[in-house]
Amino acid sequence: MIRPSIESDKSFLLTLFQEEGVLSGFPMTTPAEIEDSCNFWMDMALRGYGITFEAKGQVAGMAVLYIPIYKKLSKAALFSIVVKDTFRRQKIGSKLISTLEHIGKKMYGLSIIHLEVYEKNEAAISLYKNLGYTIYGVQEKFIKENGIYSNKVLMEKRI
Repeated sequence: MIRPSIESDKSFLLTLFQEEGVLSGFPMTTPAEIEDSCNFWMDMALRGYGITFEAKGQVAGMAVLYIPIYKKLSKAALFSIVVKDTFRRQKIGSKLISTLEHIGKKMYGLSIIHLEVYEKNEAAISLYKNLGYTIYGVQEKFIKENGIYSNKVLMEKRI
């Protein structure tokens, strides 16, 4: 079931971001950075830009649109998505993304949705391509983890 995100969903984000391997898809590393990121995510979500997927009585995943505050930029928005490891490969990510696309187009007049993903996250890139997202750029050596640089892949979809 997909529903609007609520304040208590923040605990899901905080817990998920502390699980091993999850942060490899995000730039945060310290507890303060994680808290700040969750606060920003929830600020956008509670403005009506975030959705939560519940399965088996628990939060399985969340997604949020980062709607620009400037009118000149209001036709495009970035999104973020997380799905708990135990719920992956069950089409939850696809459902969250398609719902965000619908909300973005119908409620906020978006014509482009874009995302950023690290090139090593091949499963996510494959999902995004299957949903019609195309690569429009690569930012080389965007992040350095454990002494190894990774590129950031920029993808978008016209909706």
